[in-house]
Parts: sequence; C-alpha cells; structure tokens
Amino acid sequence: PVSGTRAGRDASLAVASALKNNSMITKLDLADNAFFKEGGEALAVAIKTMPNLRHLSLRDGSLENGAVVALGHAIAAVCPPLVHLDLSGNELGADPEDEGEDGCVENSAAFAALQVAILGVASSLEVLMLEDNELGSMAATLVTPLTQCSALKQLQLNCNEISGRTAVKLATAVVASKAAVSLELDGNTIREESVETMETMLGEVEGAGLKEMDDNDPDGDEEE
Repeated sequence: PVSGTRAGRDASLAVASALKNNSMITKLDLADNAFFKEGGEALAVAIKTMPNLRHLSLRDGSLENGAVVALGHAIAAVCPPLVHLDLSGNELGADPEDEGEDGCVENSAAFAALQVAILGVASSLEVLMLEDNELGSMAATLVTPLTQCSALKQLQLNCNEISGRTAVKLATAVVASKAAVSLELDGNTIREESVETMETMLGEVEGAGLKEMDDNDPDGDEEE
C-alpha cells in the first residue's frame, strides 16, 4: 500500500504513472494522496492494465469529477473481480469552480461513469464506500446499478447531503438486490419518517439493516 503518505500532486502523478503495466496487482491502496484530475486520469490508465484487481482504495485522494469520469470508465472497461471499492472523502458531486454549463455536464458525467463502474463489478462487489462526498440528490443515480449488486455487504454513504426521498430510493435498491447489506447513511438530512420506512424495508431482507443514525439531522430535510 502507498496510503497515508500524503503525497502531493506531482508525487501522486508519478506514483500513478509508475503503476502502468502491473497486471498482477490485486490490491491497490492509495488513500490519503492528492491525485486531483490529472493524477486520477493517470491512475485510470494504470487500472486498465489490472484485470485481477480486487481491492481499490482511493479515499481522501482529492479526486475531482474529471478524475472520477476516467476511473469509472477504466473500471468498466476491465471489469476486474473487484470486491472492495473506496472513493470516500473526495470531490464527487461538489460544485466545480466553474459553475457554468460545462461544470454541470462534468458533474453528471462523473455519476454516469460511477454507474457503469458499479455495473461492471456488480457480481463481485462486497464493499462500496462513498462517504464524505457531496452526492446529494445525485445519489439516486446509483439506484439501478445497486439493484444488481447481489454480493454487496456494506454500502457506506455517510455525510453526503442525502435527504429522505433519496435515501428511501437507495434502500429500495438494496432490497431489490436481495443482498444482506449494512446500509450506512449517518450524517445526512433524513427525516424520521424516512428512517422508519427504510428500517421496515431493510428488515424484510435477511441480514440487511440500517446502521446507527446518531448524527443524522432530520430537521435539515427540506424535501416535501
């Protein structure tokens, strides 16, 4: 693992470039390094040469939407037997510095790429960690791929500005997958009625459940 090294932009780009043509890699832990868009794109090139990858952690990688687009399509192109995918603590869903039309397109493209990535590894994926991003209502775009994740055991979406309506959609997808998923949605803005609905739904699937919601802000849910 090269996690926790706090490598800056240039060093992270060098690491990403050095990983090319390492087809035997099964675990890649690059958490807590600053990749940004350019480094993420270089990582995507490397991942396309890793057909045996099972564990990928890019937590706290300063990954912007453009990097997620490249990485998502790289995973979808290879469809490795990925069991663990961690993209927590990045910039997915964040408002781009350029708030014009191009920025909106890039944001939607990032979620589209994440969808195809999840679909590409749906049969093997057991852990999906996306906490501490800014998914908001766009988290609902993950519903379709999540219904296909029959092996999923942990779905971590804490602290993502997710409201009750979106949360219920995500829980519905988990139930449809019939997987014994531990759904984590703490630190969001989900009204109590929605929490109760999710608990009831997930209770119908053996082994599935909603984790503690101690830091949820039910009064912050502004959706009707």
